[in-house]
Amino acid sequence: MTLELPELLEIEWDNYPDRINDIYDIYLNEIYEKLSLFGKPVHCRIVPIYDNKHECFWHLMTQDFEKRKTNGERFPDLQRCRRIHWIAKIITNYQSSDIVCWVKQHRRKIGRKSLVEDRIYLWAKKYNFVVILGKQKKPEGYQLITSYCTNDPDTIYRFEKQCCEYPDPRKS
Repeated sequence: MTLELPELLEIEWDNYPDRINDIYDIYLNEIYEKLSLFGKPVHCRIVPIYDNKHECFWHLMTQDFEKRKTNGERFPDLQRCRRIHWIAKIITNYQSSDIVCWVKQHRRKIGRKSLVEDRIYLWAKKYNFVVILGKQKKPEGYQLITSYCTNDPDTIYRFEKQCCEYPDPRKS
């Protein structure tokens, strides 16, 4: 089965403030509480809410999220915004031969503790776009972590290497 993604949204920086609510509506209508992966629900982090929009939405739409969070400003990445409606299509079509999929362990710090969690990469390689989800136990399912363009040569090289090194969960 081949993957066909919709056309990019038309968004210009000068009309971005007017369009952000439209983009958020796409998130609510296509992503939030609407998706599943491997038969389990895909969850979206809601808090903290910023500008009346979920944390997950901002994380999907901004670049260098942690840096932006420290100064209180969030600057959306136009390329991510234009592809918001690709996320649901990639997740629902995860079995497509056009999606490269692998599981990689990710270490993150929470206070003094270090947590290791499985991250699932769904890379629509021919579209240069990845969706990343984290496996979670409570509530059971997956958490939508982020999505972004992968047209940077270093990212492509790293992903080419990782998809060969790590297992494809669709084959287990």
